Amino acid sequence: MELDCRQSPIPCQHIFSDSHICKLGGGTKSAESASRRKKGNASLIIMKMRTYQSAGFTLVEMMIIVGIIGTLTTIAASGTIRARNKAAVNTCINNLTQIARAKTVWSFETRNGGSAVPDAADLFKTNGFLKATPVCPMRGEYSINAVDTNPTCTYPDHELEK
Repeated sequence: MELDCRQSPIPCQHIFSDSHICKLGGGTKSAESASRRKKGNASLIIMKMRTYQSAGFTLVEMMIIVGIIGTLTTIAASGTIRARNKAAVNTCINNLTQIARAKTVWSFETRNGGSAVPDAADLFKTNGFLKATPVCPMRGEYSINAVDTNPTCTYPDHELEK
């Protein structure tokens, strides 16, 4: 690399007498240290460039990383919400199935027909067909209905198939 020696704070001896161009090793950012080397009759000034490199990340790199993490979080959160809703629907349908089976057993034991409607106390009690009253995970309310009709939930999409 070549540099006009008149811009350098370090005195130099010129390689060519009518020129002000000196040969430099490194760059032009810092003239902190210089050494002279003899090459024949001419002296070369070799300037060592001090480079300042930080070990951190740039702002753009950090913003890209934050964007990637945000995208992955969004994908994971939406998948978790969908899985939780699907699990709630499955739990509610399983509860409705248990209520329907308890109604069937109740009708056989009490010898009531298909149009009879059991009370909640008949199905859900300590000595009943179900030990605890089922609760919809989405806070829907269960309707027991008649024996020949499936139980229902007030929450949408929580239906027992016929």
